Amino acid sequence: MKDNACIFRLGSLFCRASIFFFVVASHYAAAHAATDGTLGPTSTGSLSITITIPPRVRISNVADLALGTFTGTGDKTAADDVCIYTNDPAGTYRITATGNGTGGAFTVNDGASNELAYSLRWNDQTGTTGNVLLTSGTALTGQSGANTTASDCGGSNTANIEATITESELSLGEAGSYSGNVTILVEPD
Repeated sequence: MKDNACIFRLGSLFCRASIFFFVVASHYAAAHAATDGTLGPTSTGSLSITITIPPRVRISNVADLALGTFTGTGDKTAADDVCIYTNDPAGTYRITATGNGTGGAFTVNDGASNELAYSLRWNDQTGTTGNVLLTSGTALTGQSGANTTASDCGGSNTANIEATITESELSLGEAGSYSGNVTILVEPD
């Protein structure tokens, strides 16, 4: 019997809380709803204006990476500082890089069947110190430091991308000119 009384009390409190919420919500909606004016020499109506601005991002100041000519020794590396903008006041974002090789692999090819793999690294600040190795098609989350005031970063940059083909990979390559593409997807985080 006590258990039934307890359940009844909890149910009663729940109903009262629900009614209270309904009354408060109804009052709030009515206070902010559009109203018509009355008939008379003048008439005044009112309305609310609302808008939603979703998170937005932009990558710019992107340049092609030319690794030069392999002379027989050493890795070939090139890097580029880029601008990342977001309207998120925290300045956070995520990036996903995808190559144009088989399955999105990071590769360059000679236009025939010869491919060379490269690694791609990202840094959420300019320069290469502290950059992180990317995996094709996998988002790198928790990036910060994006410009939050100008979609072109005011002419400066906020991040860096770096490509490297190792000496051992280059040593396997046949003579020729190699090229490839990478797509960098920037998203709010």
